[in-house]
Amino acid sequence: MAGTVSNMGIRVTIVSTYPPRRCGIATFSRDLAAALADAAPDVRVEICALDRDGLAYPATVRTVIRQDEREDYRRAAAELAASGVGAVVIQHEYGIFGGVDGAWITGFAAELHRLGVPYLVTLHTVLSEPTESQAATLNRLCRDAAAVTVFTETARRLAVATAIAPPGRIVHVPHGAPPPGSGGDVRQEVQATLEALRGRRLLSTFGLLSPGKGLETAIAALGLIAGHHPDVSYLIAGSTHPEIARQDGEHYRDRLVQAVKSAELEDRVVFLDTFLSDAEISAVLARTEVFCTPYRSREQISSGALTFAMAAGCPVVSTSYYYAEDMLAGGAGIIVPPEDPVAYAEALHTFLSDPERLERAREAARTQGAGLHWTAVAGRFAGIARSVAARRPRRPADVTAVDAEGEAHVEVPKLKLTHLNRITDSGGIVQFSDRAKPDMTSGYCVDDVARLAIVAAGLCELPVRDLEGTDPHAWLDTCLDFLEAGYDPDTSAARNMRDAAGQWLDEPHRGDHVGRLLWGLGDVAAGGAVPDKLRERAAVLLDAARPALRELTTVRSTAYCLLGLVRAPEPTAELALGVRRLDAAFQAVATDDWPWFEDELTYDNARLPQVLLAGGERAGDAAVMERALRALDWYLGQVGLGADQADGQLRLVGNLWRRRADTAARSASITDGDGRRAGLSQPAYEGDEQPIDAAAVVEACVEAWRVTGREFYADRARRAFAWFLGANRLGIPLYDAASGGGRDGLRETDANPNQGAESTLAYYQALLSLRRASLL
Repeated sequence: MAGTVSNMGIRVTIVSTYPPRRCGIATFSRDLAAALADAAPDVRVEICALDRDGLAYPATVRTVIRQDEREDYRRAAAELAASGVGAVVIQHEYGIFGGVDGAWITGFAAELHRLGVPYLVTLHTVLSEPTESQAATLNRLCRDAAAVTVFTETARRLAVATAIAPPGRIVHVPHGAPPPGSGGDVRQEVQATLEALRGRRLLSTFGLLSPGKGLETAIAALGLIAGHHPDVSYLIAGSTHPEIARQDGEHYRDRLVQAVKSAELEDRVVFLDTFLSDAEISAVLARTEVFCTPYRSREQISSGALTFAMAAGCPVVSTSYYYAEDMLAGGAGIIVPPEDPVAYAEALHTFLSDPERLERAREAARTQGAGLHWTAVAGRFAGIARSVAARRPRRPADVTAVDAEGEAHVEVPKLKLTHLNRITDSGGIVQFSDRAKPDMTSGYCVDDVARLAIVAAGLCELPVRDLEGTDPHAWLDTCLDFLEAGYDPDTSAARNMRDAAGQWLDEPHRGDHVGRLLWGLGDVAAGGAVPDKLRERAAVLLDAARPALRELTTVRSTAYCLLGLVRAPEPTAELALGVRRLDAAFQAVATDDWPWFEDELTYDNARLPQVLLAGGERAGDAAVMERALRALDWYLGQVGLGADQADGQLRLVGNLWRRRADTAARSASITDGDGRRAGLSQPAYEGDEQPIDAAAVVEACVEAWRVTGREFYADRARRAFAWFLGANRLGIPLYDAASGGGRDGLRETDANPNQGAESTLAYYQALLSLRRASLL
């Protein structure tokens, strides 16, 4: 098969500190590599370790960069390129690389880029106000990166605001953590410490000690409440950070010990001076009643310790820093100002004296923490790594050209938004047009306004000079107003039709329009270049509308919902339900000769495998992904773009549809004009071919290319897009290059001259999908 998951092996090298070096990023990279081995066996991970002490590394470390030897950086890049590695992942923190503000890593990245090796960067620090040197280093590092991943939406907003990379390349992937109760050996000294604390209500902090941890605040806070809570102890577990120990010895630990003595807490505060394994961290967190992160810097944008605590379901008291604000917004903890022992003490007292409040926070932590387990995070990261490994230089395209390798190239007309502006006004987007003239009597509908929202979010990513004065932000405002007014939370349904005067013409009901409503909101909420205010509003509306999926029953309505939910920052119960529903539909109907979701091919068909593939990837479920690719590959054969149709041209299922019963008796040959195409046979005419079906094929193939990295899908995406430009059974363009409008379908002998909203927006959805993936 053209797209089976089992055939997609890629090599990825992670550039990072690595155990036995004691460092939070080293632990992160080790855990990520292990999780990828479990969740994505097709992704083979190797390590390029940053070394400062001549350490002995495990066999997974294939290359070593001596941190303070500048020439090692370019040498390592050349070695990786020569080895044929598929992609490189750079874990970035200023302090782990040589040079001023870690600048030497930029030479490594530049050499990779010169040698044609794609790379992505994971940012462990994103500063709101970097120094000139820090900004220059990060800009040079991220300039040529195929993707930049950050741990929270706040980090993403900061990264976008500081312009370190194009917004479309900056992706939120959560910091991972092991699930509660992770197995492994626990050393005797850790067991003995926990045993000595048996019967005590335990506060804890773990991690490498450094002044930035602010542990003096938590110690002072415990002193303030010790009389109220005589059964409370505080465990500070972790050795001193190696770099701090290198510079200052144990001075910071000594200060903490003195602070404990000054507060007369020697019998309440326990120091465990050791570097904990994941199993030992799990053992500590299992005993912890409240986890403490009293960090001093608001700029901290990630914290492995806080992530581990959340994944273990621990309530948290934290000072205010970016990562904590994001992670605890759902109620899993209390946030106080930094270096304020009184406020910290009040927060601890609140939890320790209110069992119900403590239990609510624990439940919130468990709920959010479930999405942080390494299996889920690794599945998402693997998809990005595959996409990065599959990147190729942008190529010019020609609608009729095929290169020496048989790959299609598409010549794309200059962006023209005249018609979209003509049919869009303050009320929405007019449904129908008489040729290029909007038919105001047709009014507006949720379906088309949701599509407009998707296109407007995509247009936000383009340079202003390309938009011909169009303001996609204003369109988004209009769309969100319309969609909010249409949705009825009481019934989990929506109105659809609205007249030109703004009056609704129907009552809330369920149908495809509800799914498209969620899809539109999801695309806006996830839009990297959409202004924060609009993204946040869309996210609130999406969250309120999520329950609608539970009430829908058809596979298409479900698929449309999932297209909106699959890009949300955190997986939801509705997403999991929808993927199960769609996968169950496929398994109930599919046979060897009809591997599909229904007994007929109707409209927007490719959306079904598209979103099942995306949902399966989000869940890290290779079996679901296999079934999605099986369905997509078969469907491509049905529409002339199968793997055995090398010079294939898209010929869509028309609006008379195609049924299993009708095809069962046909021969295994689809005929084109010369009668030479493989697959099931098509009748000469099955009804008008619809632009939304062509757009669905384009986006499904782009999704398959992103997940699998197979050039086959990139080629099919371009061939499907060429349908709009005249590469179809009649040789007639459906896209009007003069106005930027889209004609309403390919009829038996000509094209429908009317240029309605659905058809016009279909062209732009397809175009923006290809541009976002750099496939044009």
